[in-house]
Amino acid sequence: MTDASVMPFDGVACSTPYRACIGSSLNAISQALLQDDFCKSEEEWQKEKSATPPYLVVHFGPIGPFSATGDFIMRNENEITTYSSFREARFDLGSMADKSLASISTSVSVAFHGLAHDVRFLYRDRAVFGITDDGCTVHDIWFQASASGYGSSWLARDEVESRLKSGLEFSSKIHEKYSKFMRLAADESDSLKKFLYYFLAMEVMVHSVFKANRKRIDYDAVGSLPVHAPTTAQFFLTVQNKNNGFKNLKDRFVCCLLFEWTHLNDEDFMAFSSVKKGRDEIAHGEISNPPEIIVLAAERLALKLGFLENRG
Repeated sequence: MTDASVMPFDGVACSTPYRACIGSSLNAISQALLQDDFCKSEEEWQKEKSATPPYLVVHFGPIGPFSATGDFIMRNENEITTYSSFREARFDLGSMADKSLASISTSVSVAFHGLAHDVRFLYRDRAVFGITDDGCTVHDIWFQASASGYGSSWLARDEVESRLKSGLEFSSKIHEKYSKFMRLAADESDSLKKFLYYFLAMEVMVHSVFKANRKRIDYDAVGSLPVHAPTTAQFFLTVQNKNNGFKNLKDRFVCCLLFEWTHLNDEDFMAFSSVKKGRDEIAHGEISNPPEIIVLAAERLALKLGFLENRG
């Protein structure tokens, strides 16, 4: 990304309105969103947070009004500093963020799926503040918080803004359980937990799409099966002959791949089979730590399913 002017986006996630902006300068983003700098020195902030641009900042609020009294209230020019005086306000803002950020971060990650390099968004900092009736900024020093993001690939600004807009629009309709598991996976450092969260996200998406479209799935298709995944189609016929009603996860994934997710192919079916095998080996006590290649396959496939639902 270049240092061109940044453009805020308005959105709604989990019934919570927000504004978001992406760019290479944290203070430029903050100026676009709030007409104020985020920090005094971006260079020092980057060192402290081990962060590099570009950044994604999400702004919630305002809420209130709120009032407070206490022993620690310090005023300095246009700023007021308090100590743990606005617990209700912090709780309300924290609840808004916790409720919405899973949908926002997952939908934006989904929107950036398919690039030559993986794109991941990592949380780096937050900031909570208030504004008085006379325009002073209030800082309650007990709590600090804001969302930020990191991408590993250079992109033209127009493409970044297009994908960001698409992702923010998707955040209003993304499956809540899917986005919850995706965020848990993204924040998890333990490979076993990360893998299982991605698997649960896939499981939620497969069952959701299957149930929503089961009336349109042609269970009796034989000579007219889709041709984009011939190996998968043969598996479908095998399951069909067993007449088990397509009740388990793998059977339903096959149905979705053939009749709903037509951008997927046999390679995706094989990737799902490998991921499912890894999950079964964990459940049966055969392995305790999934290989990194399986964890990565689960992450990419989970993102791909979300990407297809976003396109739909």
